[in-house]
Amino acid sequence: MSIFDKWNQVQPKEVSGPQKGYMVLNKSRTQILSSPNGRMHSRETPYCCGEDYYLNESLDLWSSFRFFSNLAYWFIPGLDEINDHLENYSFVEIVALDKILLCDKFGATNHFCIVKELSEKELKLFANISNSSTGIMNIGNFNKGDGNIGDCNYGSYNIQDSNFGHMNNGNNNVGNQNSGWRNIGDENTGNRNTGDCNSGGGNIGNYNSGGDNNGHGNSGFYNIGNNNSGDWNKTSFSSGVFCTEQPCIMIFNKPSSLTLQQWRDSHAFRILQSMPGNGTRVIDEKYVDSKEKAEHPECEVTGCIMKSKRYSVADRIHWWNHTLTPKEREVVRSIPNFDPDIFEEITGIPV
Repeated sequence: MSIFDKWNQVQPKEVSGPQKGYMVLNKSRTQILSSPNGRMHSRETPYCCGEDYYLNESLDLWSSFRFFSNLAYWFIPGLDEINDHLENYSFVEIVALDKILLCDKFGATNHFCIVKELSEKELKLFANISNSSTGIMNIGNFNKGDGNIGDCNYGSYNIQDSNFGHMNNGNNNVGNQNSGWRNIGDENTGNRNTGDCNSGGGNIGNYNSGGDNNGHGNSGFYNIGNNNSGDWNKTSFSSGVFCTEQPCIMIFNKPSSLTLQQWRDSHAFRILQSMPGNGTRVIDEKYVDSKEKAEHPECEVTGCIMKSKRYSVADRIHWWNHTLTPKEREVVRSIPNFDPDIFEEITGIPV
């Protein structure tokens, strides 16, 4: 369950003010920023200390003025690295008045008054729900960093405990952006991995979706090697069990003498990789015209666009007849068991 789902399940109670709390405004103090999932309130003139502000609507947890019992609850790890941009915000202490809807983390009111703007020193004092944390916006104990929800994290934006790194949603990780636990590496969704981008558990290597493998790209279990879909193999590309040799592959529906690794190391494979195919490319903004930039407003933020390209059979036939040399076409025809009918059925290219 995401943190947004948890916040949507809160059950408020109605109380009467006054109630002390905190709000976050933009630097010009013309907008109240009500993360997460709250309504943002704007006005033409700045919100000022000592003034009363009213909302002539029904009191509602999500659309009325949002305030927080601690500023750490305003911050959502991974969505906004607030510590890098403190100068863009104004943090204020407020008093909510009249009827209030109150939860343990935040409340809503239709009437409030700003008491004062917090200094940077006060911000570090008030924006931690913790003991012995250094940084800001921590909800937990003994954190050294910012925006942590948990204990004993050495880094920032971690949601759980004892992480050494950033943006981990799990426990005891050494690395970044892990959602599992006890990983040494980055972007693991499984547990006990040493490596990166593993969705399985107990792997030493990268991109494993299986478990307890020593290698890369395994979807099976207990393998020593790469890209195995079977179990207990000490080789690569095996779908079997307890194998020490790479199996030979079928080519054009017939057995061949090549292993998958040998095929991928072949000249024919490299030639066929240049064949036009459907896919998505990343285009740098300097190669994007004004029309495409208007169609992709995210380009201003990312500095690039994702562009899909679909190729026709005519494009592939042109590639075969005009891009490849006669020698390269002969290399492709020399693939073991080459069958021109199957080749045309799959690629659209008559040979």
